[in-house]
Amino acid sequence: MVVEVDITSGSRHRMAVYTALQIPEVWRFDGQTLTILHWQQGTYVTQAQSRAFPKVTAQDIEAFLQRAMATDYLELVNEFRQWLRTL
Repeated sequence: MVVEVDITSGSRHRMAVYTALQIPEVWRFDGQTLTILHWQQGTYVTQAQSRAFPKVTAQDIEAFLQRAMATDYLELVNEFRQWLRTL
């Protein structure tokens, strides 16, 4: 699994590396949207939820990431941990 944060520079050129390595899952966050990509039959396909963490959706993680700039870090981490325990 690879997690890419594309705030200042795009990772699209690195997708060729992930393709060559056949990384099973890639998460890409551009500062607004989290995209989960799964390796399927020689290409990456956008999916709503993670293979590595089947109960986790892109929308769930995106909601926490959107709050990161406006919420106290420790408070957000605690909320995230509590949320994980409910899964």
